Amino acid sequence: MILARISKAVREQNWFAVALEFIIVIAGVVIGFQVTAWNADRTQEARVNQVLVRLESEVRSNLTLAQRQSAMIEEATPYLETVFDAIHQCELPEEGISYVHDVIWSLSGDWIPTYLDTVLQATASDVDLTSRLSPDFQAAMDTYAGHIAEDSEQLQINFDLMWGDIITRHPAFGLIDDPETGEATFGLTIPFTEVCRDAGFQRRYSNTVTFIMGFQRRADNLIEDIGLMLAAMDEEKRQRGIEADEVAP
Repeated sequence: MILARISKAVREQNWFAVALEFIIVIAGVVIGFQVTAWNADRTQEARVNQVLVRLESEVRSNLTLAQRQSAMIEEATPYLETVFDAIHQCELPEEGISYVHDVIWSLSGDWIPTYLDTVLQATASDVDLTSRLSPDFQAAMDTYAGHIAEDSEQLQINFDLMWGDIITRHPAFGLIDDPETGEATFGLTIPFTEVCRDAGFQRRYSNTVTFIMGFQRRADNLIEDIGLMLAAMDEEKRQRGIEADEVAP
């Protein structure tokens, strides 16, 4: 239809009509591009909002992990210290030898958390997405990402070195018959008086406990950084008009 009108205007040498038709065509193309770009921008902004919601869910999961880890170690500290004092003073605690066995065996438990970073890594590697985030939020995310990466690396190194098992791999610790129940369990294979005089055993116990306490310090530091990250995220969500209850399950 437009080509027919242009052809007719050219034959009639109606240059004004020709120019007007060309302007209409160009304007239509420009408007079409603008609408497409506008829709693409809206789609990308919606994706950024969705990623923020998912990222917040992941960050909060890590907060729960760090808090749980810190609380678990805090709860275990008195027991660890009681056995440490018993070994150092070469005197059984009033709870008895079974208590010592249980505490030492607990040192080989799951003290190392595994933090989540799938959404974080995907977000940080998406240049177009991060360019739409505020500088303050990007700075907070970089700090948080650095802490998660460092903790994950250090925890993996410690796991590979099996620091958590250093005490339970001592020759004086192994499978025994529980003195109270007679059932097979793990505990000291030699008398306590011999163990407490063993400088190597004392050193291993001290190193293992120090290793676990280090987890608590790392967890507490991470909790602090996560607090800053969540504060920056709340501000980012406020600026973008994301409702406070829009948190991914």
